[in-house]
Amino acid sequence: MTPVKLISISLFFFLIGCNENPVGPAGGNLFFPIAQGNKWYYRSYYMSGDTIKFSNPDKEYDITYEIVGEKEFDGKKYLIFERRSYLMYSSAIDTTYYRTEGNNLFWLWRVGTNRYAGGLIAKFELTTGDTFSAYQLDVFQYIGVVVEKSFTSIKFHYYIPGGADEDFELTFQRGVGLVNTYSTDWLIGSILVKAELK
Repeated sequence: MTPVKLISISLFFFLIGCNENPVGPAGGNLFFPIAQGNKWYYRSYYMSGDTIKFSNPDKEYDITYEIVGEKEFDGKKYLIFERRSYLMYSSAIDTTYYRTEGNNLFWLWRVGTNRYAGGLIAKFELTTGDTFSAYQLDVFQYIGVVVEKSFTSIKFHYYIPGGADEDFELTFQRGVGLVNTYSTDWLIGSILVKAELK
């Protein structure tokens, strides 16, 4: 291979690596691979100074999310996420709904009898510093901000303008999904310990 060809190939891969918008044509599913049967295992934690303390130090995990089916809302197909919490001595089950559309991730959850709330939760094509109008909770509109982004991960910070005690962060990893949730006001969260992806 000639030096010119070698330099050209190296430059091509360098420029790809410098891309600040590294989401490919598969869209949001790259950062949140949602397929029926996928399952994620988390450990809940709280921050003590700069140290993570696990809420249940003797357990490998205390929260799971599993995709168990699909459901249609307003003509849109959502995948059903069953959340199981193994905190303390009981097992609680909750259900949320997610779908991807292009580079966007949407979610819904039940807030009453036949009433659901939710909306846009992530725009994976954005770059560090970009903001967007995220989902609405009652009369409050969340704003999402990309605080970190690389080829392998993206972290969003969410807040309500003028609101208090509502800020939180979500971190997604390419090919894995949601790897960390963190309340920046309450200093609690959950961190991924393993995933079983189809």
